[in-house]
Amino acid sequence: MSLPTAYNKALHKQAGFYAAWFPVTMPFQIGDYGLIQNGVFNKIGHLDDLQADGLNVQIRTAKGEPTSIDFLSEGAKSIKTIAGAEVPTNLPATNVEAKITYEFDKKNSFVLKASEINVEQMQNIREVADELARLRRQNKWSHSYRVVSATYTGENCLVLLSSEAGTKVEFVAAASALQQLDLGNVEIRPSVSFSSNTILRSIGNTGPLGLNMFKLTRFLGNLKVLAEAPLTDEERNMEEDWGDELEDDDL
Repeated sequence: MSLPTAYNKALHKQAGFYAAWFPVTMPFQIGDYGLIQNGVFNKIGHLDDLQADGLNVQIRTAKGEPTSIDFLSEGAKSIKTIAGAEVPTNLPATNVEAKITYEFDKKNSFVLKASEINVEQMQNIREVADELARLRRQNKWSHSYRVVSATYTGENCLVLLSSEAGTKVEFVAAASALQQLDLGNVEIRPSVSFSSNTILRSIGNTGPLGLNMFKLTRFLGNLKVLAEAPLTDEERNMEEDWGDELEDDDL
């Protein structure tokens, strides 16, 4: 299993949304559409681009309840020390120098911490889906396309993804700064070292961590005959949750 696929599966199981790859750096937004390939959502375009093809619906969005995440996957652990002595609980809010070491004993291990995740959701999914079903009749849309219906944006978050076993990341800073880092609020950039250049990371950035998506189910009806008729229930069917396993899409 690839690192993106393993991360996506673990994140959905833990948090109930799918991974935005690469975490935090890609400017995903509601209404983006694309395909899952090699465990990663690849954006093709935005629904606004389809207005020239006759898409006649305005996306309505609203803020959801903020959330947070503190996730160390199986094979990942953190060790906190001050003056070489391990601290079994949270670091104190002092200026004394401290260290946090994240060790990855298994390949495809992760650390994901965000004390604040802002949620934005599409409010008229059914209306949008019906318009896309109509465009599909005209061969202007594919059932394989997934549409982003919610974004989960982490603020000052910490993401560490290790594809190899036996790797580690060390942070050194004042204990108060590392206390916030360990809570998922990286306000002060600490000194950091990596045992391997294979560790993917986002330290203190703000951006999308996760997505929810929907797509139309496959429809095998006679498009020519039905072109002028009202949408059938079969055509209007859509999917929003594919479980922890998010298979690649084929056009």
